Amino acid sequence: MRLLVPAIAVALAPHPATAGMLLEAELAEIPIHVETGSDPNRALAQVGGSGYLLQLDRGEVAEETGGRLIPASAPAGGAPPTLTLEQWSEGPLIVGYGTTYHVLIAGERICGEVLSSPWMTSFTEPLVRSLELLQAALPALAPEPQGDCGTIGLRAYAADGFPLLAGYRDRPVFKVNLLRFDHYPTVGPLRASDVTPAP
Repeated sequence: MRLLVPAIAVALAPHPATAGMLLEAELAEIPIHVETGSDPNRALAQVGGSGYLLQLDRGEVAEETGGRLIPASAPAGGAPPTLTLEQWSEGPLIVGYGTTYHVLIAGERICGEVLSSPWMTSFTEPLVRSLELLQAALPALAPEPQGDCGTIGLRAYAADGFPLLAGYRDRPVFKVNLLRFDHYPTVGPLRASDVTPAP
């Protein structure tokens, strides 16, 4: 699936494009499509059929149609407990990539499980930042409180590699269906003149 990028999000590069990433996943059981290009601070996203342009360095999310800025805020609730991600074993292949099995722990309490790929950590950071920003901007993607474990965002699952499958009590929170590192989108900068401030 390819996003139809509006004029505000397109800049025709005069030089050969640098490969970016393409992610198709489910977050909170909602289909998500994220594209990154040569600029690690820009991304395109599609969430449940709606398109967004992300300016990661400024923490801005703009609607693909109309360019309206959507406020991003921290999840509601108190301060989360201290979480640690402990590696327990090797994991299975997921969408063609090897994984490591980790358990997310707060004190003596198990708060989640994740199959991740540690070797992806550095270069998948734009994807993690994109997902984190979408969780903060779109209520449908906001992480739900998990009792004594607090509210756990995507960042917690990505502490030791990009998460390919993460969940809590047999309920998937994040599931990758496709991840490619040879994608060539053309994403232009988000400018103040391109967007309509949120009310």
